[in-house]
Amino acid sequence: MKSLSIILCFSLVLFFFSNALASQIEDSNSSAANSSKSSSSVMIIESDSSEDLSKNSPQVVETSENSSKGSPHVVIIDADSESLSGTSVMGAVYEDPVSSWRKRASALASRGGLVARTAKKFIGVPYRWGGVSPAGFDCSGFILKVYGANGINVKRMADEQYYAGKKIKKSELLVGDLVFFSTYAPGVSHVGIYLGKGKFIHASSSRGVTIDSLDSEYYKNAYVGACRYW
Repeated sequence: MKSLSIILCFSLVLFFFSNALASQIEDSNSSAANSSKSSSSVMIIESDSSEDLSKNSPQVVETSENSSKGSPHVVIIDADSESLSGTSVMGAVYEDPVSSWRKRASALASRGGLVARTAKKFIGVPYRWGGVSPAGFDCSGFILKVYGANGINVKRMADEQYYAGKKIKKSELLVGDLVFFSTYAPGVSHVGIYLGKGKFIHASSSRGVTIDSLDSEYYKNAYVGACRYW
């Protein structure tokens, strides 16, 4: 009888212990679930270069909650601190800065290509001092006509066009950029449109609208600089 009482007591203790343990586990799981819901759903990623991100090796530097969506959202901050978002990768949303850069480069090339094609339509048009029409162009009047046809506003004179534009290095030239020279007068006195591969198109005082090389002896020595308007 004594042994039966001991077994009964032990069974009751084991029963209550099991219930307490199960309750503790359930509370722990509930807390974890709530914590998961309230934890970060936005990962902010920073990289010093587009190359790092193209290799899928970003560094998570900050997290915050995305209240509008329950799914994770990745915001990538590139070297210029521009936030990008877009493509879905592993449940996260982001746009590779390499792709963004390529899109911008493509846009620049497209704009420049349109400018170059417009300029080439006037090859052979004679030079005319003060001219701004297909009847005859001077160098800056040619730029005024070609750029204007593509929705780009520029000043009238070559030196004004130079100082108003965004200065770029010779190594940074893209199709459609303006190239400037010092020819008949000190300072900027002549302008043309870069066509790529060291070539540019301009209204020459002796040959009208024509194509020349930046590497020719004359224009290499006369070169002043370049600028971009987009």
